[in-house]
Amino acid sequence: YMAWSGHDHIWFDKSLDGGVTWGSDSVIATQPGGWDFVVPGIYRCNGMPVTLCDTTSPLAGTIYVEFSDQREGTDDTDVWFIRSTDGGQTWTAPVSPVEETGANHQFFPWATIDPATGFIYMVYYDRRYTVGEYTDVWMALSTDGGDSWIEYEISESSFLPESHIFFGDYINVAALDGHVYPIWMRMDAGALSIWTALVDIHPSGGPEAPARRLVLRQNQPNPFNPQTRIDFVIPGAANATLKVYDLAGTHIATLIDRPLAAGPHFAQWDGRDGRGQRVSSGVYLYELQAGDQSVTRKMTLVK
Repeated sequence: YMAWSGHDHIWFDKSLDGGVTWGSDSVIATQPGGWDFVVPGIYRCNGMPVTLCDTTSPLAGTIYVEFSDQREGTDDTDVWFIRSTDGGQTWTAPVSPVEETGANHQFFPWATIDPATGFIYMVYYDRRYTVGEYTDVWMALSTDGGDSWIEYEISESSFLPESHIFFGDYINVAALDGHVYPIWMRMDAGALSIWTALVDIHPSGGPEAPARRLVLRQNQPNPFNPQTRIDFVIPGAANATLKVYDLAGTHIATLIDRPLAAGPHFAQWDGRDGRGQRVSSGVYLYELQAGDQSVTRKMTLVK
């Protein structure tokens, strides 16, 4: 089975004799705008398809193709997933495993099937919960052939790519018997590095996704004057506090202290203490607490 991009469509063909002969090329999905598109901060970006075939699980024989495009607009890159259960004769309409949160970018997707379970894993770069061109890595999991998906963040922190440096066209993921290894690139201060993680998914009785963690972003801008923005993600509804301290541990200001729904949130700090007085230049800590989790980062105020 082979899928490729061309002329604003995803194409498909198959050989049943080891590649000696092939059938007729057929269009299996549209790809509005084509496979080559611009994502800010990325040297070049493409939405080439990845083709998978289940050969071992109860869904054996099912063909999957994932790709990306900008059908929703040049400020909204999305990843898409289609499926055929009849050898490529008919295909489902494209669906995205990513929860829709408005115009943002998910790009460079890659996918694999765990041959022991039939579970599908898709990894991709994601900017849903970041500021500007800062980028995260997420993974989506389906245990039912793509009918439903579980998403969770893989990267521990965001990175900032620089468009004048070639970033690479691909990301990857491997899986076997519930052990999943996403593989990705990141860029920090212009330097490229390669990362992986071990995610354990337990096939008996269904998957157990890793516990969603509290995510606290680096404030932007940093250093700052007079104001900065702090973005964070709450994994589940909880009472949340976001407080600022000096390096001696003295409480400076409380930015948030109230119940929050699960999902992305943000706060702003204008460099003032709880009495409204401007504080001096220096390094400060900001701590987010929600439920039984807490995360602390540093930020720098300059004048």
